[in-house]
Amino acid sequence: MGKYQSFATRGGQITLGLQAAMIAAVSAKEAELRKLTESNEVFATLDKNQVSITARGLGEYRKIGHFSMEQLPGCCGIVVSYHSAIETQFRGLGIGKLFLEIREDAARRAGYTVILATVVHGNEAEVGLLKQAGWSVSPPLFVNKRTKNAIALYTKELK
Repeated sequence: MGKYQSFATRGGQITLGLQAAMIAAVSAKEAELRKLTESNEVFATLDKNQVSITARGLGEYRKIGHFSMEQLPGCCGIVVSYHSAIETQFRGLGIGKLFLEIREDAARRAGYTVILATVVHGNEAEVGLLKQAGWSVSPPLFVNKRTKNAIALYTKELK
């Protein structure tokens, strides 16, 4: 990341640029990430629009997972969340829910109105988390011609 972080003020509240908001949201959940992964330290790295989170415990570094976010082209009020994944060894610990909270927090910090997630059909873990957190599916399901994956779109209005 560059030397400077972007932000704007709206109605007296500071709104961060999306990349800064993503890192700030991860930082806000650092203690929970350390606890869930039983790690001494948690590191977040940002490469363009993807955040990768790594834990260090017992002298080794272990990737926890990653997610990507970017503004929907042509609409400054919608942010798209995609490529969210938790490494196999960290599944079932509540980290998926925490990653979802981080993504929603980042979108709020960056001033977006709606967050949209693309979910591969059959990813029941992600679908369950989204539904539990109040997301709505936007039918119909479609098949991506490039990947041949069936994709569902989920949205949530941010308050």
